[in-house]
This record gives sequence, C-alpha cells and structure tokens, in this order.
Amino acid sequence: MYNTKKGSVTIKDIAADAGVSLSTVSRVLNNSAGVTDDKRERVLTSIEKFNYIPNLLARGLKNNSSQTIAMLISDGNNEYFGQITKAVESVLRPNNYNLFYCNTLTEQDTEENYLRLMTERQVDGFIINATGHNDELISRLSQQIPTVLLHRRNRFADFVGDFLDADFGTIAYNLCCHLIRNGHRRIGLICGPSYLSSHHERFMNIQRALKTINVNMDTGNPLYFEGPLTKEFGYQSCKSLLSLDQPPTALVISHSHTTIGVLRYCKEHNIRIPEDISFVSPCDVQLADILYIEPTYAQPDTWVLGQRCGQMLMERIQSGNQLVNREALYTPGISYGESVRDIT
Repeated sequence: MYNTKKGSVTIKDIAADAGVSLSTVSRVLNNSAGVTDDKRERVLTSIEKFNYIPNLLARGLKNNSSQTIAMLISDGNNEYFGQITKAVESVLRPNNYNLFYCNTLTEQDTEENYLRLMTERQVDGFIINATGHNDELISRLSQQIPTVLLHRRNRFADFVGDFLDADFGTIAYNLCCHLIRNGHRRIGLICGPSYLSSHHERFMNIQRALKTINVNMDTGNPLYFEGPLTKEFGYQSCKSLLSLDQPPTALVISHSHTTIGVLRYCKEHNIRIPEDISFVSPCDVQLADILYIEPTYAQPDTWVLGQRCGQMLMERIQSGNQLVNREALYTPGISYGESVRDIT
C-alpha cells in the first residue's frame, strides 16, 4: 500500500499507483526517451493525482548537479538584458535547467553577495555581466564553476571561461566616422566608466576615429565626459558640453541611459536635434522607435546573443569546465535615424 499523505508521496508511490517501474517514473520526470505513450500518461496522471513534487535537492546530490544557473546582470532594469535573458532561457529549459536572475544594480557589494550566495546554492554555472569590481573573486570561482562573461571582460589571467560580446567598439568607430563624413569636427563624448572593458573599447575606437582628423581625445579634453551609466549623468554632461564657449556640433553617447538623459535635457531646453546638435549612440537605445527624435544607434541581435550565451554555458558544463577559453563576438547593425545633420 503506497503512502498518499500530503507532502510525503515518493517516487515509489507514483510507480505503484501507475503500475510501472521506478526507472520508468524517473525517465518520465527527466523527459527521457524509451517510455511508451501509455506508461508516460499513467505516470503523469499519478503525479497530478497526488500533486507530487520531485525532491530536486536529493536528485542534485545524486547527480552532482543542482540543475540551476545564476545570471548576474549589472543593470537588470534595462529591457535589453530582459530580451537576452529570454533567449538564454530558451536554451536552458530544454536542458532542464532553471535560472536565478540577479540584478546587481552595478554595486560591488550586491554583486559579491550574489556570487557567494549562488555558490553556496551550488549552481551549475554563471552568466555574468560584471560590475568590474569583483574580477578577482569571479576569476577564482570560474576555476570551479563554468562561467560565461557577457559584454565585460575579466582582467585576471587565470580566469577560466568564455566571453560573449556585441562589437560596440567597431560600431563606435563607424558612428564617429559617420559624424566626420557629415562635416563635424568638434565632437563631444559622453562615455561610461573606463574601468569597464566594454566602455574602454568604445573610447579607444572613438579616439581612433578622431585621429583621422587630427583630434586628440583624452581625459583632459574639455569635450570628454566619463561617468556612471545613468540618465542623470547624461543630462548633466549635455548641459556642461552645450554651455561651453565653443560647444560641440555633435555628440557620441556611449550608453542607452545617458542617451535618454541627453534627449531629456535637449527637449526641456528647446535644443533642436539635429539642427542645433547632432548625436550618435554606439549602443542599444531603449524604445528608440517611440522617442521624439529617431536616433542613429547600434542594433545588436539580442536573441542571437542570448542563445549563444546559453549554448556556450551548456557546452562548458557538459565538458566539466575543461574547454579552453573561448570568445564569440557579434557585430551589431546600425539604424541611421534623424539625429545627424550634414554640415559640410
């Protein structure tokens, strides 16, 4: 006689009720092949009948796997990362993995706490869009836990894992050249923190483009503003740049949030785009299609990025974290909007 007490139903009870072996129930729970439709239906009926919940922790201990992945995102409120996450999940779910989504808020302590908490929960892998402040800890963990980095590199040589990025650096170069071709020579730059590899690469490529017209853009240039990836920073930077005795004729704005801050400042102060100021954004601008001015900006394929991210992590898990370090780099498209004026 099997036990039907709520909360105490076991796999043996399900097998007895369905009239099948324990191995058959196990194959159904793991969605494995080799089970007839009739037996599968009987097992599923018994599971529903007793509201059976598999003991995932016990299964994980037996298989040395928790069937969970932790995804740490530094800007979890950004729809861009929401789209990537959906694509990641489309890869993980068929492989019976669940996802912990952790918004680190670009804060060092929050990221560190999540890293330690998820390690204690024995996650099988990490996907990390890092804050740039815990690289040493991430490097140590990567030697034990399969890890894929998203957009931001780890500066430690002993990091073990993969790196996935959209090539916003090349897009930054191309968009700055687009301004130059349209006659702009006095170009302002609103850039994210240079300690983040993603923004350092954009800055280096913008420098490379400006050197073609003999302009030296460095941290001492009054047209250069570096700071946090916030709307407020974009707003204040635009205010400072346009208040100069010789204001720029165009801006390169390297992040979605700072772009929104610039647009807000211009709208509040009746500054016309592109008549009074042009701009380009080597980044994905949220809700660009409904803004009052259509920007010229980068358009990465978030679905391709997310799916490849999930695939790389699954491959690393299946190899026992024995793969050599790999990189996947995708070049975004460019949407040429209405934010650049030709002043040649």
